[in-house]
Amino acid sequence: MSLDQQINEGLILDHNLKLHGRECITRKMSQYLNNELNGWRVYCLSKRWDNLSLWAKYANDHSGYCLEFANFGPFFTSAKVVHYGEAPELDPTNPEHMDGRWFFCKRGDWSNEEEIRVLKPRHSSCKERIDPLWLTRLILGWEMAEADKQRIRKWAKDRSPELKVVNAIYDPMGQVLRIAD
Repeated sequence: MSLDQQINEGLILDHNLKLHGRECITRKMSQYLNNELNGWRVYCLSKRWDNLSLWAKYANDHSGYCLEFANFGPFFTSAKVVHYGEAPELDPTNPEHMDGRWFFCKRGDWSNEEEIRVLKPRHSSCKERIDPLWLTRLILGWEMAEADKQRIRKWAKDRSPELKVVNAIYDPMGQVLRIAD
């Protein structure tokens, strides 16, 4: 923008801040940022298979399954750990701040997820190649329907190489998940 355009935009922003308040403008800017973020796909992973809250929330209250991967291969080279706490300062006019750091930040309330993320542009291939050797184990939820367990076990047995499938079981005494073959 030219200097005159910048000054004009600054005056418009000042006017709108006075008229609508900081909260309204911040929400609008957040909407614009979210629209920009729609150009990305975020693959979310966790460091631990036995995270009870993730099983409850993302595996349909223990009736789903968990895919366990070895941490290697091109898909995982761009994986980054999510940091929990306050969002970093972001100046949209500073090119150094346009490094995607906000993709790897969440409020502290979510810290129990111990999340790792892989970020891919939405315009890239909609399918990601994950070598079958990177998938090391499939863990079935302890509330999964028996018919679903059988279907998955058959699929894993027919796969080459055969995939190890185990059951997660809930230990009410220790209030933890354990593995049973």
